[in-house]
Amino acid sequence: MALLLIFLAFGFRPTSFAFGSLELSAALGLGLALVFVWQKKEVKKPALLDHPSFSRMQSALFVLLVYLALHMFYNFKDPFRPGEFSSTNAIKSYFGMAAPFALLWYFSRKPTGIFLKKDFYWTIARLCLLGLVVNLGARAVELATYRAIFIPGIGATSNGYALRTLAPVAMLLSAAALAGANFFRLRPFQRLVYRGMFVLGTCGALLSGGRITIILGFLMVCAVLLLRHKRGLLVGVFAAGLLMLIAAQFAAGWINTQANPFLQRSVQLLLVEKDSQTMSSIESSTNWRWELASRALVEWQSDPRIFWFGRATFGFGAADDRAFTMSGGYEALMTSSLRRGATHNLLTDLLVAYGLVGCVIYIVAYLFLVRFLWRIRRQRDLTPAAANLALVCFLLSILNLTLEIVGAGSVRTELIWLTIILIASLYYGVGIDPTPRTRVTARPAPMPGFALRRGRPTALNH
Repeated sequence: MALLLIFLAFGFRPTSFAFGSLELSAALGLGLALVFVWQKKEVKKPALLDHPSFSRMQSALFVLLVYLALHMFYNFKDPFRPGEFSSTNAIKSYFGMAAPFALLWYFSRKPTGIFLKKDFYWTIARLCLLGLVVNLGARAVELATYRAIFIPGIGATSNGYALRTLAPVAMLLSAAALAGANFFRLRPFQRLVYRGMFVLGTCGALLSGGRITIILGFLMVCAVLLLRHKRGLLVGVFAAGLLMLIAAQFAAGWINTQANPFLQRSVQLLLVEKDSQTMSSIESSTNWRWELASRALVEWQSDPRIFWFGRATFGFGAADDRAFTMSGGYEALMTSSLRRGATHNLLTDLLVAYGLVGCVIYIVAYLFLVRFLWRIRRQRDLTPAAANLALVCFLLSILNLTLEIVGAGSVRTELIWLTIILIASLYYGVGIDPTPRTRVTARPAPMPGFALRRGRPTALNH
């Protein structure tokens, strides 16, 4: 259910407070933990997790969570600017930063309640495909009606930015299965679904409106083939990508004049003949992000407290709406983003809100997560499902870090839950292959009455 909510990426506003996939999946995780917290049954740690990379990741996550808790306590007691502090906004910001890591830390220690079947990767792929189809349908509705899908009663609204992350994830999940060692042993329907998901993921990347989404998806697919040593397929993918790039140049006139704005923006950086209006929008966005990051760095160095420990977030709400009217859209949006600590760049977000100390702790914890996923990916005694998911989680961690730096936001919720599922599969054994991958063939014994000496039989008994 948590993964389905994440892949659908709908926002919910049944009241004045908005809920996203992070809040809903975190609530499900908390409920799951509360249901099974009273159980005395302990899950034995498998040998695959009895490694320093796993314990170091857990320790780093714990240090990060402790720092965030102390940071919140101190800023509630002594805000940097008391007149501009809002407890509601502060709680929401701290929750968005801490909740994903808290889920990973807890379920990496006690994954009780997460029951998996051996074909859990197939279940993940179907959930992702469902979310992809729904969001492609929402994009079609948006192109036809110029408005997002809205479901009254529960206040659910489709997310216009969902395809920018969902499409590369779908391409990554399908590519890992397509390049898997057991792909041709799957049922024909499963092979068809994986191929279809790859095609739909590519279409989603082209319709996402993200200027580098299709590039990131292509690089992720190439990384899968490279790590799986599929050199022939890698050459084929490069050739197909080159042909598509050449075809795009011939179709540049149609793309720039008649294609929908999402497709124009998605492929604009790949075109030699560019559309001036679309490129102006992209360059304006880029300049805005650079200026916002520059202002964030200036504010970070403006006070010793902000430099070392940050100043958390300031209140934002109705006053920000009034600022749009009084100061103009551009300047008001810039000011509002700085107040929220949402500067569209992970590093400046961390420096302004949590200081240099918090930034270092976060980066170290994240790198320990990447190191752990790299080690699990290299294990040879995983089932095909676990091997595919380990590869996806590792590459998704790299993709997530890239999007955090060039885009916005903190760690992606889908990465956290997929890593939790991977760890749970190892705890319960469904992700561990009981048969060894490598077998040592015993040297055959000599025939009775003979011994081998320098390659020639010699009689033992005369």
